Amino acid sequence: MGPGWVRAQNDVLTRSHFRQILNNGGQRILTKTCATCHGTSPDVKFSCNHRNCNGCRALKSRTYQAEYARKHRARNRENQRVKRQEYRAENPHLTFYSTSRYLANKASTYSDLTKEDALDIYETPDVCGYCGKAIDVSVKRSLHIDHIVPMSQGGVNSRWNLVKVCINCNTSKGDGSLVNYYGRCPDFTEQRYEAVVNEMVRLSGRTRAEIDEILTLSHSFEIAFQNGRRQMVGALRVLREEERIECAI
Repeated sequence: MGPGWVRAQNDVLTRSHFRQILNNGGQRILTKTCATCHGTSPDVKFSCNHRNCNGCRALKSRTYQAEYARKHRARNRENQRVKRQEYRAENPHLTFYSTSRYLANKASTYSDLTKEDALDIYETPDVCGYCGKAIDVSVKRSLHIDHIVPMSQGGVNSRWNLVKVCINCNTSKGDGSLVNYYGRCPDFTEQRYEAVVNEMVRLSGRTRAEIDEILTLSHSFEIAFQNGRRQMVGALRVLREEERIECAI
């Protein structure tokens, strides 16, 4: 009989802080009260001779484990940082895979990129898909993966919409369309443009006409956005000018 059990002997309780035995048809029923939540059996379950019920013991265990993990992270923060850097250096495709899926979810756009797709991108030659220059991967952040149709325009996070580029081209292109960047980048030759589009056709399984239509819509979206932005800037400039005149009066 464990210390938490109560036995009726001459109507005297063996432990004052536990409930009295219930009698059912003359049959003795042993009850046990949890020392934490004060729940009684059989409403709560106990294991062996523990004074706390299973629920309270599980909660205490989770709290202890969380506190232990927090202290462990605090003690080993530097080691964990080094391990994360080594892991990312050894598996850059996995870092890109998780980051791109997060950004796609944030942009509310479709994503079917797999880890195999991410690895396939990183295994392609280290040459910029736009300007054709070699990428020095030894330089930190020199290699970028660009969404040909930007996710800000609704572009999907799929293998056929991704290309390996250098940092200069990715920064210069930004959220613009491929057609616009082709028109203003002298290093982005017609041959390179055709290579990018043909690779989109091959990987997506779509026709050239369908890919051309997607790229044209992307360019139209960019033009419409720029026109709308200019109108908004002009309207705000007029409002500021009116406020300045009213304040002067």
